[in-house]
Amino acid sequence: MNQEMKNLCKWIISTAEKNGAKECKATIHKTRNVNIRYREQKPEIIRESTTQGLSLEIYVDGKYSTRNTPDLRKKSLVNFISKAIENTKYLEEDPYRYL
Repeated sequence: MNQEMKNLCKWIISTAEKNGAKECKATIHKTRNVNIRYREQKPEIIRESTTQGLSLEIYVDGKYSTRNTPDLRKKSLVNFISKAIENTKYLEEDPYRYL
């Protein structure tokens, strides 16, 4: 994980705590896939793809939830985090769960 991703995780956790999360865990993943198809011992098709995303675990007022998004832009994450916290408040308390 590079420093930019670490800083983004810190910012996400800080933003979630400011919006009411008692505890929070943020995981950012980035995956690169390469698919090579051969014909007659020579590469015929080469495909490459990269995916990224955020998994956010939050604990609010004794209630736990986890949310995922592929959008890592801060502007979008502010809305994503606030909605995740608001939606978590509708769940039942889980006294045995903690982060």
